Amino acid sequence: MAIQWNLPPLRPSGPLDADVEARRTAMNAAIMAADPLHPELPHIARKEAKIGSTTCWEVGDAASAGTIVMYLHGGGFALGDPKMWRRYAARIAQDAGVFLALVKYRLAPENPFPSAVHDVVSAYQELCERFPDKKIVVMGESAGASLTATLAVAALQNGARLPDALILISPLLDLRVEHSAYDSHAALDTMVSRESNSMIRRNYLQGHPETDPLASPVLGDLGKFPPVQFHCGGNEVLIGDATDFVTKMALAGGLVESHFVPGEGHGWTFTQPQSDAAKYTMGHILRYLRELPAKLN
Repeated sequence: MAIQWNLPPLRPSGPLDADVEARRTAMNAAIMAADPLHPELPHIARKEAKIGSTTCWEVGDAASAGTIVMYLHGGGFALGDPKMWRRYAARIAQDAGVFLALVKYRLAPENPFPSAVHDVVSAYQELCERFPDKKIVVMGESAGASLTATLAVAALQNGARLPDALILISPLLDLRVEHSAYDSHAALDTMVSRESNSMIRRNYLQGHPETDPLASPVLGDLGKFPPVQFHCGGNEVLIGDATDFVTKMALAGGLVESHFVPGEGHGWTFTQPQSDAAKYTMGHILRYLRELPAKLN
């Protein structure tokens, strides 16, 4: 029987900010321009489907896959659509032999926190019900990695089934936006800054406390988290929050495998898939997914 999750209540939707709308258009164009960098792989099945309360893209063959991957895209909680990650997901499905569900969660600012959390929980709960005998991994990059960790926080708070593992790429884990790395790495990071993440916090939280572990999962009970594979670029301003998360989780007795890739910026596995750094990182992600069922049996 499905449990009833106790989450913060939804808040009224608001208008779409013109600046956010312009950034969405620009991001869509950039992703479409980069699309040819990812192989098409037409033999990998893809279809749009409703999972839980939201529309998702299903990629791969669930019947033959031993592991289900729920994938949460990035975009600062305000940008992106899972259909843009279909080629990326098809490569993972092919090379790791997994089935992926790309979740379309509601975006801010018109849908403030916790709308995205509700959507992610709803999709995750249905996947648990549909695939009770399969391993379920939750994976995301940037804000999607934040929501990945938030799901673990919510599952712990509600006594729900935990994911079998998490994969976090360039995660945004602390919306207090205070770490000194925002200053020490400001000249190295060309995509993310203290200012940009402060804006993300305003648009997403809209007054909700950033100290809530559902908003800043680095403040959660990390020792009780499922196993985590963690990836962060050496040039990211998020590296400070990343090292805090990995250290806190390890000291609390959690199982965390971490990769800090020198010279890389935000979300390099998606934006630069043909680079040596992306090949290195994707190799570790694919290995982790392929080995996971045996490790957990």
